[in-house]
Amino acid sequence: MNAPLPASPLVIGHRGAAGSAPENTLVSLVTAARQGVRVVEFDVRLARCGTAVLLHDDTLERTTNGHGRVDAMDAAGLARLDAGSWFDARFAGEQPPTFAEALASLALLDLRAIVELKTSAAAAPATARAVADGLAHAPDGLACMVSSKEPRALQVLSRLTAIPRAYVLPEPTQAQLDDALSLGCAAVHLGAPALDPERVARIRGLFVSVGAFTVNDPETAATLASWGVDTLFSDHPERLPAAWLDGQGGFRLSRRHGRRSPPAA
Repeated sequence: MNAPLPASPLVIGHRGAAGSAPENTLVSLVTAARQGVRVVEFDVRLARCGTAVLLHDDTLERTTNGHGRVDAMDAAGLARLDAGSWFDARFAGEQPPTFAEALASLALLDLRAIVELKTSAAAAPATARAVADGLAHAPDGLACMVSSKEPRALQVLSRLTAIPRAYVLPEPTQAQLDDALSLGCAAVHLGAPALDPERVARIRGLFVSVGAFTVNDPETAATLASWGVDTLFSDHPERLPAAWLDGQGGFRLSRRHGRRSPPAA
């Protein structure tokens, strides 16, 4: 039986507020909060030293003045990069933050978060452990969900933390949805172009929450909401109804949990 339709969807600030500030930076989190957003999403991957940092791509060229792979540099080197000038000169000097810095910022801003793990299958265990450890030491009361396109990351996370998980599926197949269920995911985050009313209705009967990305115009947002989509990821949350920025939308986050025992393998 399908879950009841949410009273309103919840708008998630995508990579902070990626349409108004450089993505995956502290200033982007601050900008999202100023726009009235209560939940943000950002991307985490590992530096060479094993520190979790906020960067979407596996290479540095698009969003920093650096060159090469993220995992070829230590966190100290990444902190010296400029992650703001590419977006606008007024953000010059904005640094790629560490995961720990982002969590501290969330607490100060009273934001909740969806933390998306960017990783390969090979690096998934180390990435999952770094994120689980960061969440275990996060400020008290911080509420988060973790997500990934990489099933191995979700599998390892399930052994490390009780924080809810979401499978990111741009164009979901039935096999992937089955995998999400077998992995114990509470939510799926789906590419908006892949959705239609029938598919949303079917998927909503399986998961606590169904999210759609990336939704930047009010008309598309209204259509997805009418289909029963629970969460809308947006680069421009300020363009969507203000009442949706602070709603619950059937979306559940867990407060900080202690780390579970490490998996055997």
